[in-house]
Amino acid sequence: MDRVFSESRFLLQFITVSFVITLLLLLAFFVQIKTPDNLVGLLYVVTIPTYYYFAVVLVTFAFLPFYFFPYLTYLAIIPKFLLDIFLLTDIFVFNIYRFHIDLLLIDMVIHDFKGIGISPVILTVAAFSFLLILAINLYLFHKVKNSQIINAGKANLVLLVLLAIFLGGQFVHIWAREFNQDFITRHTPYFPHYHPITSHSLMSELRHQYPNLMAAPLESSNNALNIFGIDGNTVTDFNYPKSPMICDAPKEKPNILYFIIESWRADMMNRDITPNIAHMSESGYWFSNHFSGGNVTVSGLFSLMYGLHPTNMKKAQAEPYKYQSIFVRTLKEQDYVVNAYSTTNLDRFAMKTMIFGDIAPEAYVNQMANDVTDNDRYVVSKVVDSITNGEEKSWFKFVFLTSSHFYYYYPPEHKKFVPIPKNTDAFLFNRNIDAQPFLNNYKNSLHYVDSLFGEIWTALKKSGLDKNTIIVVTSDHGEEFNDSGKGHWGHGSNFTRYQTSVPLIIHTPDNDKRIKVGYRSGHVDIVPTLLTHVLGCQNVMSDYSSGEDLFDLPEEREFIQLGYTDKAYLIGDNVYATGLMIESYDVNNINSKNDEYEYDKINRLRKTESNFLK
Repeated sequence: MDRVFSESRFLLQFITVSFVITLLLLLAFFVQIKTPDNLVGLLYVVTIPTYYYFAVVLVTFAFLPFYFFPYLTYLAIIPKFLLDIFLLTDIFVFNIYRFHIDLLLIDMVIHDFKGIGISPVILTVAAFSFLLILAINLYLFHKVKNSQIINAGKANLVLLVLLAIFLGGQFVHIWAREFNQDFITRHTPYFPHYHPITSHSLMSELRHQYPNLMAAPLESSNNALNIFGIDGNTVTDFNYPKSPMICDAPKEKPNILYFIIESWRADMMNRDITPNIAHMSESGYWFSNHFSGGNVTVSGLFSLMYGLHPTNMKKAQAEPYKYQSIFVRTLKEQDYVVNAYSTTNLDRFAMKTMIFGDIAPEAYVNQMANDVTDNDRYVVSKVVDSITNGEEKSWFKFVFLTSSHFYYYYPPEHKKFVPIPKNTDAFLFNRNIDAQPFLNNYKNSLHYVDSLFGEIWTALKKSGLDKNTIIVVTSDHGEEFNDSGKGHWGHGSNFTRYQTSVPLIIHTPDNDKRIKVGYRSGHVDIVPTLLTHVLGCQNVMSDYSSGEDLFDLPEEREFIQLGYTDKAYLIGDNVYATGLMIESYDVNNINSKNDEYEYDKINRLRKTESNFLK
């Protein structure tokens, strides 16, 4: 046991002493951010290096037993050395491309080194720098091993102080994310793989326990932190939109309804499963080769409401008020009444603020208190009431229902597809279990949500508003039921068609027949199409969107970007994923691997990710 304590103390001393190298490298990222103009912001920024410090500590101590062997002691240098050379390399990558190193970039360097365009001079400098960093770490390792630089008591005190600084900074970030304090959150995108903690549940509990201390301090980011008297004005390099919007909407502006069904995949739109939507599609545009911006809600909604690829999401999250969806902001500027109806928690990930900005409480119906089916029914009743009572102004209604999310909820009368599983969790224990009962359960929930859409559709027709309302019906992402035989269920695990391709039906008052569009389309296309054709915006689409015009889609789509915690490129029918394992596969079948990487095209596409950065 004494040996364990002695070795642990030595390792902590080495990491602490050698961390001065890491701090010097991190300075290159600090100089790119705006200097905090208040004490809280400054103190938070100072805590960021401790994130990397404890990351090294955790990785180093994970291999503690190996260090007891005499010839393996030097392995303890590896995590610290790798962090240092990673930061050094990322400095140059981030300065040039404005994105951080990820596994796809590493894979490109390994397999297509020439295509990256690294000169011999840069290689020489890099090799020398890596050797220098290794030499310094080795020197400090020997120095600490042969002489106790810090005594045990002081070493423990330093560790406790650093831990307190780290936890304090993370708590500040939790608070800032909850209240959309962008003078804190705007720093996140600048640091490589910096993922500070967020916890809506913790803040909810603290707000309940200490309502005065944890009261919401703002309505917008510019009067943030009034409990501290702090100015929250910020500056970042996110250039969205690239130029001011110039829009001239017609005097008789149409209403716009977004109806979003949770986890609704493309092949589940038909007369058996969603009869009301299928009926409406007979007088609408049906985009049969449509993809969300990701395989989870947050990336799907971001691409849907921003018209941007999900790689831009962190920038918008960092300053959600400042970079609110230009679509919703333009609607408000064009005097639309904006209402949101949801049965999911859009406060998470700052989505509510990013999309709707300062939306009035009475305009935001967020029902989550009861059973999911009752919540969805309540929300739809509010939508129907607002349609029936009428609005003098043109309106935009955002409706997002969640009964079709796992566990798939529906009243008994919608149990149309049988058999259903006796144990809804059974697939967790047997990933290759017969999927049909679970799929039936899912279909029943879609059938129920479709019936709720039918109530809204009926209300629109009875009021005559169907003749002046554009309806967009789609989903945030798809849902898989082990379709490829790889044990994948639900969503968020891969970027195949099952998890990313969703229905898109757009009803316009001037169309009375079904128009099926087979060209590939994406969520990023919806915002630019509506801003151009409905709100009369004259900007070129590339000013504010990564998308195309849905009514003028290219026959050959260059690519669609998909995202979650990692990202992927859909080029042709090949997915190039950047997850824990770099892989490429057919979007229709994950078992069909693609070994021919188009590195030149990927490299060119990656550079487009900086389109909205100054």
